[in-house]
Amino acid sequence: MRPRKEVTTLLKQSGSWLVRMTDKDGTLMLVLSYHDPVKGIRHLTLESANKRWSLQCPQKEQEKEMQGLR
Repeated sequence: MRPRKEVTTLLKQSGSWLVRMTDKDGTLMLVLSYHDPVKGIRHLTLESANKRWSLQCPQKEQEKEMQGLR
């Protein structure tokens, strides 16, 4: 278990990342934390449903990031 504050001290270089387990309201969650060169430390929740994994992120943010990949 790694809290968000501890992760910010570990992810110092741009592009560094880690997958961590955290507890939110008694529910265990997997979170992908990464250091974005422009936005700093970012956190995306990993979800499992129907034997598949997905990232939970805000729709508008996801659209902006996808546009940047084109």
